[in-house]
Amino acid sequence: MIDALPAAIYTTDAQGRLTHFNPACVEFSGRTPEVGNDQWCVSWKLYHADGTRMPHDECPMAIALKEGRILRGVEAIIERPDGTRRWFTPYPTPLRDSKVRLLAVSTCL
Repeated sequence: MIDALPAAIYTTDAQGRLTHFNPACVEFSGRTPEVGNDQWCVSWKLYHADGTRMPHDECPMAIALKEGRILRGVEAIIERPDGTRRWFTPYPTPLRDSKVRLLAVSTCL
């Protein structure tokens, strides 16, 4: 079902390793992410809204994982391998089990 959605959606495990991405992520990011290898996000390069470089381990998904909280209202810029840039607002959301242990994070771009 997630693969059929037009919004870019991906998930990571509790350590931030990519576990799934839908086709819209490939279209959005301009690259095919590597499940199990890519960490924190599907992007090639990231920038803060002011244009300064954002390390992947400081991206909204990484913050949501490290702090175990939902993150909203953050804008960022993705740079694709072809040099084009796109603004986005992510919605990283920690996923927990019945004992409130962090299992994964899902985000929609």
